[in-house]
Amino acid sequence: MVASLVIQDFEALIASGAYGGTRRFSPSTELMLISLYTYESLYRWTNNNGEPLTDEQKDTVENWTAIAQDELMREVGEVPIGSILPFAGKIVPGNALLCDGSTYQKDDWPELYAVLADDFIVSPTSFTTPDMGTRFIRGTSTLLDVGATGGQDTTTLSIANMPQHTHSYLNETFTISVQAGGGSVARFPQSSPIQTGSAGSGSSFTNLPRYLTARFIIIAR
Repeated sequence: MVASLVIQDFEALIASGAYGGTRRFSPSTELMLISLYTYESLYRWTNNNGEPLTDEQKDTVENWTAIAQDELMREVGEVPIGSILPFAGKIVPGNALLCDGSTYQKDDWPELYAVLADDFIVSPTSFTTPDMGTRFIRGTSTLLDVGATGGQDTTTLSIANMPQHTHSYLNETFTISVQAGGGSVARFPQSSPIQTGSAGSGSSFTNLPRYLTARFIIIAR
């Protein structure tokens, strides 16, 4: 079933008091309505004359989205500052920072600076966010280990990594008989060298389980 096109009148919603000024809906409801702008294949916004939104109006809608996301996160329950969350949205909420290893000033985000582990403190005046690009989170029970990194995307097995095993093969023998003049027959046992077949290339293989990517954010205020 394909959803029918829904047209949201930007100016009518402004006039009604939605989003800007006096709030008419809860943050969760507004976030749902604002998202209609995001899914442009099914929905679209227009002005009351039927014309598409201007770039300035699009910026306004994106700002509403960020505000609604921020208020929604506060409304559904307090999330501790310093919490890292997977985030599938387009715009990072105003109370959070992207976990991309960027450096920020303590004076701009004092609450986050106050709770960060030592690995993320750059100086008495600055810090970095955890760099979660292409990384999974692993738990630790030790504060000193918070911020530690490790692991690798691919690995190559060595002989030491292989299970203990043996190979068997048939080594055929034969006898050479030599008789000189009328003397007795001399017999010499002989064996033929046999090599096992060669297999494998030593190529590395991936360590990754099946996954779905999302950006990580850290609650900063």
